[in-house]
Amino acid sequence: MLKVIHVYRRWHSRWKMVLRYALIDSKLIAEEIGKKETGNKRIAIFGDMIKCYHKYHIWTNQYKKERFWELTSIERDELGAKYYLRNKHADDIAIEAAVENELFVKEYDANRRFLAKWSSFKYEKSSKARIKRTQAYIKRYKIGRSSFVGYGVLLVSEHGTIGELKWGDKVKLVRELYIDYTGGLTVGNGVSFAEGALVFTHGHSYMFRKKECLNKYNPNTFATPLTIGDNVFIGSRAIIMPGVGSIGENSVISAGAIVTRPVPPNSIVTGNPARVVPIPPGTRTYYSYEKDMYDYDSTFKF
Repeated sequence: MLKVIHVYRRWHSRWKMVLRYALIDSKLIAEEIGKKETGNKRIAIFGDMIKCYHKYHIWTNQYKKERFWELTSIERDELGAKYYLRNKHADDIAIEAAVENELFVKEYDANRRFLAKWSSFKYEKSSKARIKRTQAYIKRYKIGRSSFVGYGVLLVSEHGTIGELKWGDKVKLVRELYIDYTGGLTVGNGVSFAEGALVFTHGHSYMFRKKECLNKYNPNTFATPLTIGDNVFIGSRAIIMPGVGSIGENSVISAGAIVTRPVPPNSIVTGNPARVVPIPPGTRTYYSYEKDMYDYDSTFKF
């Protein structure tokens, strides 16, 4: 519904532009035709411009260039058919781009306002304030039950794209965490992110353009969706680079590890570049809260 409203507004804006230039160009054409009865001729040409835009999608500068007012109805139809295909397509693309950008900017600004408020250290002053902050994050980002969010946690989507973000239950997001979900992120149950970890789901191609670009407005930016399995622990200052793709369940990413490739389930990843070592069966503990003190409250408002 919101997109329909934005499309209507953009088409309305396009028509306002056509009317504005039709007023200017109709006067110039009327003066060119002759000095006598300029006013009446201007009104007739103005009306014809509007009619031609509605029927052929021909813009006022093209109307003037092709001297449309001198053409017969057959010539108009032939020339108008060519302009219709090109101009309508161009109008549709321009309006679609403007609407997508408008929706992204609106969401982007709303997210920045949210983070500016709720990622603040001031919510560390009491347990009630910390619960309130967690409730705000759970509601905005649809995080699962019994999760916890510390201060300085930043969840962002960039480059004109609102990425898909899915969460499991009992997720722990500790302080100073940065998560980029531009390319899409899925987080399983019982996943813990330690302080200062960095997670990226999009990359940039600086030497050549990628075919699988993020969108047509960012040809050097590409999405790298990431799936993190259940019961994964990502250590302090670990970096999950673009292109990892998946981190298997029950895995541990050690502190400071730089992960550049997929991680199989039941593995310990350590070092730079990261090495993968299997976890012996039965040695991995499962993280869970004793109490559901951070359960989502549907009545909470932020």
